[in-house]
Amino acid sequence: MGKHLPTADPLLRLQASITALDDRLLGWLYDHGVFTTDQIAVALFPSLDFTQRRLRRLTALRAVDRFRPNKADGGSHPYHYSWTNSATTTSTPNADFHEAAGTRPAAANTP
Repeated sequence: MGKHLPTADPLLRLQASITALDDRLLGWLYDHGVFTTDQIAVALFPSLDFTQRRLRRLTALRAVDRFRPNKADGGSHPYHYSWTNSATTTSTPNADFHEAAGTRPAAANTP
């Protein structure tokens, strides 16, 4: 039997997997709260398919949460994504940048 490798720390897994666009998205989610898949696709990524793959990956890494609100007349709205701090307990996305630039919004400073 092969050796079992230790499970990596979630923060290290996230850090190794994140791209510059992912980092920008996480900062936007932290600052603004919630975006839909379509909003994210138009703003950051080259296609809806690519956006959905990245968002599934970020969800699997527990960097973002997602939910899908129901419509009153049946069916559901598109997925909505929000930043979660479950994988990052000691800092926030872009925290170093915001601290250096002094641009952290007042509401974002409180947990």
